[in-house]
Amino acid sequence: MPLLLYKPFLLTPLDVITEFKKTNLSFSDTKIGYAGRLDPFAEGLLLLLIDEENKKRKDYESLSKTYHFSCIFGITTDTYDRLGIVTSFNKSLHIDREDIQVILPHISSLKKQEYPPYSSKTYNGKPLYYWARQNKLSEIIIPDREITISTLHLLGTETISLYDIIKQTQSDVQNIKGDFRQNDILTSWQDIKNKNPDTPLTVAQFQLSCSSGTYVRGLIHTMGELLGCGAVALTIKRTSIGSYTLADVTHFSDNSLSGIVE
Repeated sequence: MPLLLYKPFLLTPLDVITEFKKTNLSFSDTKIGYAGRLDPFAEGLLLLLIDEENKKRKDYESLSKTYHFSCIFGITTDTYDRLGIVTSFNKSLHIDREDIQVILPHISSLKKQEYPPYSSKTYNGKPLYYWARQNKLSEIIIPDREITISTLHLLGTETISLYDIIKQTQSDVQNIKGDFRQNDILTSWQDIKNKNPDTPLTVAQFQLSCSSGTYVRGLIHTMGELLGCGAVALTIKRTSIGSYTLADVTHFSDNSLSGIVE
């Protein structure tokens, strides 16, 4: 059986393994892998594979996933989430619940999905984010993969101030470890803030069940394209992998990575 932990926002799965070993010394020399990658932007259920369990990695990775996620309409970034450089802003187009419901059947019927430009999928031996950072995406064919959307439900919508979104985004970007183009990202968001400080934007919440390998932020990007206004991920939380759910997360008294279950 895998160990079930909660991956916090802004950490990578490898960060989680490192922290887990630090706070659970009995596992310090144990071979630990994981099944089902989560981007630093995403949070939620993570399966850790201990010793021999690593031989079953492909079986675990093939399991279906469920997510709760939210997105902002009217903005696009090069990463398809809040932690990217803003590429467009549309403050004049109002999106309501009915508009969103119209496009959901199209999203649910998708059979193929291109990998996001900022992802670790490789082309000619280099990850797509390399080609994106070099501004060479036009020189390559972005790979795609088959996906299945089992269910996609709109849970609700609300209006949020652009000011509040940017304030939270700026705080999050400053907490990212390593070189993630923080200065360029912050500058792009600050520019929108200076020009449009009080613009209201529509945020929608969804529940999704899908096949392994489906990129939630990619689906959000497609929603924005269909509506003609753009969209980016606000939050992404993985709530289950196959029959494993957040309710099954293992609790360790000295491990701050677990026990964050909603």
